[in-house]
Amino acid sequence: MLVLDLTEKKKAGTLRVNELTWLAKHRPPNALIDRAVVAAVVTGNRYTPSDFSA
Repeated sequence: MLVLDLTEKKKAGTLRVNELTWLAKHRPPNALIDRAVVAAVVTGNRYTPSDFSA
């Protein structure tokens, strides 16, 4: 599952990949095995490198 983050960003860097992804496990009632969902946040509205130059 991917989530697009379009909130306004600060020029103070971005989060690392391990801070933007996670694994969620769930076992439905009466199931014998777990289900897994890989979730990640895709950072949108990022500054371009030229935005940091004077």
